[in-house]
Amino acid sequence: MTITAMPEVPVIGLPRWYRRTVGEVLWRYQSRNVWTCEHAPAYLLGLPVAAASWEPGLVVCARCLPDLDVEGQAAVPRVCDVCRRPDAAAYGSRHGRLLLFALLCPRCRGRLHVAKTESPAGARTRRRAEQRRRQRIRRRVAERGAG
Repeated sequence: MTITAMPEVPVIGLPRWYRRTVGEVLWRYQSRNVWTCEHAPAYLLGLPVAAASWEPGLVVCARCLPDLDVEGQAAVPRVCDVCRRPDAAAYGSRHGRLLLFALLCPRCRGRLHVAKTESPAGARTRRRAEQRRRQRIRRRVAERGAG
C-alpha cells in the first residue's frame, strides 16, 4: 500500500480534536521532534508521509506504511479515539503531504468524513468472492444451456 494510492479526502468541517491532532503531528514533524522510519523522511524533502493516532510520535514514508499496522495485526486495542468504544477501524485523511490515520467506530466515523482504508487481504478476499460468484453464474448458465 502506498500513500499516493489513498483517495483524496475533503477535510472541511473536521472536529476540533482531529484538527488538533493534525496540527500536533505536523508541528512535531516540522520541528524534527518525531521518530521516523529508517528512510528518515525529512519535512524539507516534501515527501508524502503517514502517521497514526495509536502510534504517537511516529512518522513513516510511503514504503514503510505497513509499520503503522493500519490493518490491525498487532495487539493494539482497537478502541475509538473519540468515544472509546471497541471494534474501531482505521480511517485515513490526507492533509497536504500527511496522511493521518485515526481509530473510529461506525458512529463517530459518520461525524468525520474520511476514507476507510482497506487492507490488501480484504481486497483479495473480496476479489476471490467475486470470482467464485462469477464462476457459479457461468456454471448455471452452462447447465441451463446443456439441459
